[in-house]
Amino acid sequence: NPASDLELKLPATIGTAGQVLKNSSTAGTLEFGDVTNTPAFSVIKSGDQSISQNTWTKVEWETEQFDTDSAFDTTNDKFTVPAGKGGVYHLNVQVCVTAQTENAELDVKVYKNGSATSTPSFTREYSGASSSMNNTTQLHHLYDLDAGDYVEIYAFHGSGGTNVVESDQSCWSMFKLAGTS
Repeated sequence: NPASDLELKLPATIGTAGQVLKNSSTAGTLEFGDVTNTPAFSVIKSGDQSISQNTWTKVEWETEQFDTDSAFDTTNDKFTVPAGKGGVYHLNVQVCVTAQTENAELDVKVYKNGSATSTPSFTREYSGASSSMNNTTQLHHLYDLDAGDYVEIYAFHGSGGTNVVESDQSCWSMFKLAGTS
């Protein structure tokens, strides 16, 4: 009510570096809290992965560079939103496939809870002079995820028979946007 004065109660303790004042669950009371973009992870491949032509194949991510909440499963190649950590997540993925021929197609699609998302996949068609080259595609998008939702990355290529997802040029990271739930 802007017609009356407001009274706020400050915390009795001093916060630490990186903390901010925020509303508490008690009306009119402030508390110190962290504002971070976690959970967050970054994964890479430890080896090349063969994928068949004209088949959506789950990309395998064997090596964690970091995982703030231990929410990435390298055995099943998926990220699961931890309990109490639902919100908007920023996803970044890059996939590189070798031995692509001229006019080669490479698609990357995000799967949520085992199904392809309605977010369009990113398709890149390479039309070059070389008869053999690498084809790399990237996808960056925001996803509203609930606790328990899981996310996986799939790739598809349309030429050259069985090709290889390059381990040294493929990576995936995600983080929760601070302040979302």
